[in-house]
Amino acid sequence: MSIIICPNKVSPTVLAAREELNRALEAKYIETRQWYEYASPADYRRAELDGTTGLGKPIFDSEAIDFFLPSSHGDHSILLRQFIPKGKVSKGVFLHFHGSGFCISSARLNDGYLRHLADTLSLTVVTVDYRKAPEDPFPAPLDDAIDAALFALSLDGEQKLRGPLTIIGGESAGAYLSVWVTLELRQRGIDVMSRIKGLVASYGIYDMTYLPSARNYSRRLMLNNEDVSRFIDTALPQDVYPLDVRKQPHLSPLYADLRGLPPAFFLVGSEDPLIDDSVFLATKWGMAKNETSLKIIPAAFHGFTLFPIGEMADEGIRGC
Repeated sequence: MSIIICPNKVSPTVLAAREELNRALEAKYIETRQWYEYASPADYRRAELDGTTGLGKPIFDSEAIDFFLPSSHGDHSILLRQFIPKGKVSKGVFLHFHGSGFCISSARLNDGYLRHLADTLSLTVVTVDYRKAPEDPFPAPLDDAIDAALFALSLDGEQKLRGPLTIIGGESAGAYLSVWVTLELRQRGIDVMSRIKGLVASYGIYDMTYLPSARNYSRRLMLNNEDVSRFIDTALPQDVYPLDVRKQPHLSPLYADLRGLPPAFFLVGSEDPLIDDSVFLATKWGMAKNETSLKIIPAAFHGFTLFPIGEMADEGIRGC
């Protein structure tokens, strides 16, 4: 077993500054109209792209390349958004799944973050705009995610993406999809140990029936227990996915057979309702004799790496 758990140490001054920031963000979050208060999640997604949600306007990367992958699960196409490192030779492809709660957001909303990853890691980042609930509940995001991964592993994909698939990763729901895809590839007979060098999973959910922190965290800091259940109940309607079904390994990776998987880096903040998910899955990943690292950022909230707010986000990204 190889597992490194790193609860990062910070000075009292830095910790106090983070907590002050958290209080300000919490106050803003309470006043902000939530996604479920819009006429539909689709209306909220449009507002995100327009920059009218109250959480800032997105800045789009003019050098990002969009192309569409035909789905093998219907007549739709899957948007793939590509970021090629500037001034460097790419070392491979980072297949990325954005955060969404499976209901909101878009592959176009994290251009600055993904550009930074591409240039810093010297990897071509390809982010996947998978389908969202309630229009497309489970298994739609899973179908799109595995289509993108299989394409990236194919010869055609390697040519179009300009390199071999090297890393799979994402944030929140995207971290879940990264783990799920890796398990699904193994289930399909693909040697993930040799084909994928590593997994980067930031503050994901891995038990769809909710671990203690997801049940108990009530602070209105970007995501709380009510938000978690609202997202999951929308993506996995309870009449189709009751709790006993949600807990099955093909939906909750925490209960899957984790042997023979690539090295994984898990990242989470201490002020995140999903902290238990990262701690538990990282522990089991390591107990299954996979190389594992877990980095816990004190006072960091859910989604902290995606916010351009200075040292806290930088500390999380440095761990990649």
